[in-house]
Amino acid sequence: MYCEMVWKYASILLALDSSDLPKFAVAFAIIILVGWLTLVITMGYQLFRRTSSCCDFSSNDTIKGMSASERDRPDEAEKMRADLMALPHVSHTIEKDGIKLAALYFPQLMHSDHEETVDKIENERVHKIADSDLHAAVVDKNESEHFFCSAFSQSEYMDESAEHGSDNPFKGVCAVVVHGWQGHVLSRAKEALQYLNAGFSVLMPALRGHEPTGGDYSDLFLKHYDDLGTWMDHVTKMYGEDGSEKVHAFVLDGVSMGASNVLKMAGDPNLSDSVVAVIADCGYTSLREEGKWMLHKLPAFLRFPVLIATQVFYGVIAGVWNDKPTPLDCVRHARVPVFIIHGERDFLVPLRMGEQLYEACSSEKKELWIVPNATHATSNDFAGADYRRKRHQFIEESLHLFYKNNVT
Repeated sequence: MYCEMVWKYASILLALDSSDLPKFAVAFAIIILVGWLTLVITMGYQLFRRTSSCCDFSSNDTIKGMSASERDRPDEAEKMRADLMALPHVSHTIEKDGIKLAALYFPQLMHSDHEETVDKIENERVHKIADSDLHAAVVDKNESEHFFCSAFSQSEYMDESAEHGSDNPFKGVCAVVVHGWQGHVLSRAKEALQYLNAGFSVLMPALRGHEPTGGDYSDLFLKHYDDLGTWMDHVTKMYGEDGSEKVHAFVLDGVSMGASNVLKMAGDPNLSDSVVAVIADCGYTSLREEGKWMLHKLPAFLRFPVLIATQVFYGVIAGVWNDKPTPLDCVRHARVPVFIIHGERDFLVPLRMGEQLYEACSSEKKELWIVPNATHATSNDFAGADYRRKRHQFIEESLHLFYKNNVT
């Protein structure tokens, strides 16, 4: 049957005279063009759907919303989240632009909370056997810490500079811990626990399009980065007058899309003077550049048209036509200390983006740390205790500048 079809079309071609060939060429070109347009539109729409879809969570789906490192150890990640939620916390919701924004707030741990938590973790510690050399390396570095070691313990992971009580240098400082794309408000439980044990209070907002925050689309274009400013105003209003838990300063800490959000905040002319430092782990320079990178293996005749088609879908359906100003634009106007962290082997958001952000940053105090062998959003795992030490040292140095500049 196939041979008959080939012979049929071959006969038609052989029967054509020279006057019919131009018409045939035009028809063939139209067919190719229509096929190309169909492919471009289809790919553009699928890319739009994939990147803009809301992230909803089911209580039965323990994997969805986990970071790459959490998926490698889902049981441990679930236990971390449970340990975090066992600490005193308050759920907050605010309305903005007709959207419900949601966040969790964890006040600074008191000495009694700390000792109780550490005792609980020590009693429930479970030793795991690694399934691979990489997994073993990560577990060996972090298992003894279990993300709860503190100034009250004698662990090698304790924060030497963060004694709780009157000597706690981070008292009154709230760490705003921001998750990445398709993440969950608890995706960064590890970082939240580290901050809490160093003496910070912690706010964990859910970005738009990520439950329990509302929104029809995921905000990859970062158009609503200023929601973080709204949250800081809310925390200041709610906890800025409490004598024992008064919040007077903030640290913005984001990973991936969350990192790009906090970098945009760093250059916002309306940024609150209470922001002490910005920590950005594997953030992208712009969504357009990230899109080019994600499609860089496609041939050029598809890559750029697909990007244009995707942007058209974002504009027509989501009402977002561009990503200006980009994180790269914003860091050129940064006035606060900025610490940029990037994995050496990050193939999702390439290392060059972290380097570009650092070079463009106008802050007087800035630092770039390239974590050896780390992939996307796994620097905290690969660097182990060094990650926390470097981060908290940078924040403490930034605090000294903050207090120095605010002395009246």
